[in-house]
Amino acid sequence: MIGLMVFLVAIVSGVGWIGLVAPAILRSFGVPIAFGLWRLDRRNQSLSKTQYVWAFGVFSWGLGMFFFSTVADYLGRELLGATSPIHIIAGLVICLGAGCLFGVLTAPRPKSADIPGR
Repeated sequence: MIGLMVFLVAIVSGVGWIGLVAPAILRSFGVPIAFGLWRLDRRNQSLSKTQYVWAFGVFSWGLGMFFFSTVADYLGRELLGATSPIHIIAGLVICLGAGCLFGVLTAPRPKSADIPGR
């Protein structure tokens, strides 16, 4: 039962970051990113590929996964013992790298009419 509660809290923290907190922070800095997780293929088309990779991939998705894994580890290990800072830093680097890859792979592709020279 405790494992399920830890998982649910971790999911809420990760999805809350990806869908609400990260877009609010990015919008305050002028990045026109959409709130929520619905229909990702049609959202955020006003962003360039570089903006999409950094804003949605690394900042939103990568940090969201880091929050999910860190909250799950912290709450799970709270009963068993302390976690090392090296583990947290390694998790951050892995999640940011995965977020960059996610952003590159899911970035909107230019349509044939948008490609210059054709």
